[in-house]
Amino acid sequence: MAIHYDNRKCNPSEIQDDNDACNHYVICTLSMLYGIPEITENNVKEVFARIQSLEADGGYRLATGVSIKFTLEEVRRWIGLKTNVIPVSNRSFWRKHKRVK
Repeated sequence: MAIHYDNRKCNPSEIQDDNDACNHYVICTLSMLYGIPEITENNVKEVFARIQSLEADGGYRLATGVSIKFTLEEVRRWIGLKTNVIPVSNRSFWRKHKRVK
């Protein structure tokens, strides 16, 4: 399935520079992997916790070998982002994450 995204409600809605484009790519990919169809003010801390769980397991590396680690403020930048992924509940995510570890 192709991933589709809508970042018109992000602030700012346009990609600002190469770093922003890279972060956008990673956030969209992690949304798909972690079952996060939308980043909102209500779930941004949970999104951040899921991302931190990956970082604790070694992090996320681009094909170039560059390691990416997000701060909560960097994740907050994407509040309003919507993707066409199947949602995974917090309970289900953390149960599966513990089994994989």
